[in-house]
Amino acid sequence: AFVGRGYGGTLALLAAGRPGLARAYVAIDPVADWDQELDEAPPAWRAWITEHLGVPAVQRGRVATHTPTTYAGLLDGPVLLVGTGDASPGRAAQLRGFAALLDELGVSYEMEEVPAGEPAAAVATRVAAFLRDALTPDATPEPDLAVASETGDGAVDAEASDGAATVDETEGDEATEPARG
Repeated sequence: AFVGRGYGGTLALLAAGRPGLARAYVAIDPVADWDQELDEAPPAWRAWITEHLGVPAVQRGRVATHTPTTYAGLLDGPVLLVGTGDASPGRAAQLRGFAALLDELGVSYEMEEVPAGEPAAAVATRVAAFLRDALTPDATPEPDLAVASETGDGAVDAEASDGAATVDETEGDEATEPARG
């Protein structure tokens, strides 16, 4: 799982846009729009942004690779977006805009709004509950069933329901091979 706040939340969303990287993602007050972030950034943060990414209006390609909206349609796995009342109004607007984009794309996610001044422990409890639900396997796993079928030449093919192995009993040959798919 990836969990991050601020720029760390941005990194969590960037990771979520790389299918198969992790099983769950949590972004707390992430940067979702570098143009807007730069417009509202205090001088020290603005200097960091331009030093590491360049000016978004000039370095579109470079900035796009660091922007969650670029990968919004590829989000893989459960995603929790957390907006805190302690975030700047601009950061809150970025999160709402990102959520609207996910809605438009039909990408599923969960959203939590945390009031200003709420203790960090309360946010951590909400995040922990999300991760527990997202990472806990289903309580009722499917049984491992074997499926057998007779081919036209009298041979029997058997395959585990998980596709793990195929047994071909043609002419007494009892070879077990990994399934290919």
